[in-house]
Amino acid sequence: MSDHEDDERLLSAATSALRAHTDSGWRAARPGVLDRVRRAVRPSAPVRGRHGAGEFTVASGVLATRVAAVVDRSPAASARRVSCVADAHQELETVLVELAVEFGAELLSVSREVRSSVLAEVERLIGYRIPESVVVVDVHVADVFKPPPRPPVY
Repeated sequence: MSDHEDDERLLSAATSALRAHTDSGWRAARPGVLDRVRRAVRPSAPVRGRHGAGEFTVASGVLATRVAAVVDRSPAASARRVSCVADAHQELETVLVELAVEFGAELLSVSREVRSSVLAEVERLIGYRIPESVVVVDVHVADVFKPPPRPPVY
């Protein structure tokens, strides 16, 4: 049985369970819920890391979650989506970060800061320095957000 068939079987089982345990209004669920369920049940691809004791693998989903947390530390940016892609040898190739940026922020400086912090976090997690010519960090500004109100000054 292929991975795709396994995924479809899991999705079908999840849908059946959803139908069995909810009222008749389950069809009115927000669009995209089943898409999120489908993504949630798929294992993420492994990425090779190295440390003093040898090699290890880490799930690309774990890398993406940690990268998003680092991006979210910036007051001017928020991660909307992060994906990590490895090659056939499980070597990291690309990190895509889709951002929402604070309205009025300097896009180039925010993008540079995000790219730098993403590379540093990935290097920390997989255990070795990554030349920028090897791993591409694409930063895509997909949205803007209004800055939070500032407290009054007395």
